[in-house]
Amino acid sequence: MIGSVEALASGDHRQAMVAHALALLLEASGAALGLFYTIDRRMRKFTDEVIVGHMGTGAAANLEASLLRYRARYHALDPFAPRRVGAGRAALVDSSSIFDSRSMARLPYFTEYLRQLGMAGQTTLLLRHDGRARAGIDLLRPHDEAPASRQLALLRASHAMLECAYGAALRAAPPESGNRLACAIPLTPREAQVVRLVAGGASNDEVAGALMISKATVKTHLAHSFDKLGVRSRVDLISLLVSERDTALVVAEPTTSPSE
Repeated sequence: MIGSVEALASGDHRQAMVAHALALLLEASGAALGLFYTIDRRMRKFTDEVIVGHMGTGAAANLEASLLRYRARYHALDPFAPRRVGAGRAALVDSSSIFDSRSMARLPYFTEYLRQLGMAGQTTLLLRHDGRARAGIDLLRPHDEAPASRQLALLRASHAMLECAYGAALRAAPPESGNRLACAIPLTPREAQVVRLVAGGASNDEVAGALMISKATVKTHLAHSFDKLGVRSRVDLISLLVSERDTALVVAEPTTSPSE
């Protein structure tokens, strides 16, 4: 799971585009939480990294655990699952347009999964490319009322622009550059996330909030990264990454799930 702040600091143009898109859609819709995800060929979501944008402070506090519960149980109960809404050509689906309040009160997806997140309503946008749904955005809100007609019009207009931008990003994705050094100092996945955020100017508090880890854990990851990269300070780290911008940060493959 990647927060919007982290996506902007990643150096990945597609992730940065998604982070900006989530900010736009959240502002346009009045939703409290936005989730961007890719859709695999079996029409499943949340199987790869999820980019998160949220407004307010507590909306995403238990999101990572909720995504695990989704994969274990709610994927089969999700009325917005890509295999259900992606078969046609619908670009935007809203909970209020397909369910009334009484129906929603009987569905575990709403009464359990969304409620655990403090949410009650949802708008889903699908981004298609080369004839199939390739990505989706779930906009979650803490009430079950539909967005206003003007908000829906903005979302539909934004969808057309985002689908074009996402398709262009997929077509323009470059192969791995042969100029990048084949062997750089390996960082764990979490160390690489912390380093990229710090290099983007984030404070330890901001890194902790973006990655949903403690400030002490951030300091530990930074210390390990400094040792591996041979630097002594944040200034040295930023200088190194600027001077070596064509050098990849190689992420070590963990033998188990990365430790917090």
